[in-house]
Amino acid sequence: MSEGEVGVSRGKVIAWRPPAGSYDGAFRRALAAAVEQHRAMAGEREEAGQFARRMAEQPQARRELAVRNRVRNWWAAQALVDEAWGLVVRDPQDAVQLTALALEIAGSLDGSIGRLPLVADLVARAERVRAAALRRLGDLTRAGAALRRAWHSLRRGSGDPRERSLHLLARGALLAAQGRRR
Repeated sequence: MSEGEVGVSRGKVIAWRPPAGSYDGAFRRALAAAVEQHRAMAGEREEAGQFARRMAEQPQARRELAVRNRVRNWWAAQALVDEAWGLVVRDPQDAVQLTALALEIAGSLDGSIGRLPLVADLVARAERVRAAALRRLGDLTRAGAALRRAWHSLRRGSGDPRERSLHLLARGALLAAQGRRR
């Protein structure tokens, strides 16, 4: 079979060989760009985890300064939400403060590249963690407000069933704390 021809057997394509060099360069460039993007994202994620751990140890004023001056990426916001979730039981007030920082970062993320539903999911996670911390503090009114904001974000989100089920679990916990069934 020569270049650019299709081999056909019983109406099915069995082989196709593109003309030499027609797509090779484009595929190499696309692969190199994807590998570079992956490396950059892995580096951001690692730095974000370290950032969140350092922020958990800092006073609130210093946290706010660091977020406003330096950190504005997806992984930092997600790492702060994860760190806050770990603090809900031990230090719920600190968890509330970390979620506020995560929400500030999420508000500055660029959703124009098709990530808007993912940003909405991130906001919903942060609000859900905030609601859990507020529930632990006994502030059930603010916890309910945080869960309502989480639900509105989920409606704009990716539709991930896991996110929705975690929201329903958080709502059930809040209703139980309020002594209500519905």
